[in-house]
Amino acid sequence: MLYVSADRHKNMERQPNSHVRRQLFVDEEANGNDDAAGPGDIDGHYINSLEEEMDRDLQAKIDYWNYDFKNDVPLEGEWEWELMVETEPSDDQIEPRSESDQGA
Repeated sequence: MLYVSADRHKNMERQPNSHVRRQLFVDEEANGNDDAAGPGDIDGHYINSLEEEMDRDLQAKIDYWNYDFKNDVPLEGEWEWELMVETEPSDDQIEPRSESDQGA
């Protein structure tokens, strides 16, 4: 058990300290970056972070698949892309379905 004198106990009470500051979010404007979102624009900061992550992910996919997904154009690289043209099958290519295939 700890015993403290009444006078000493009064001095131990917490008093607000104006010198202590907590900063939960980085204020980019204070660091010289005027384009970044400050602590008042938390939603904008998260949106920018997500957009940057999506751009990095898209660029990684473009590099891997050598395909420009934004413009729907193949690029030079490891993969060889061919244009597939969808055609209707002719009557002789269609096989008649049996009753067991139709779920009857």
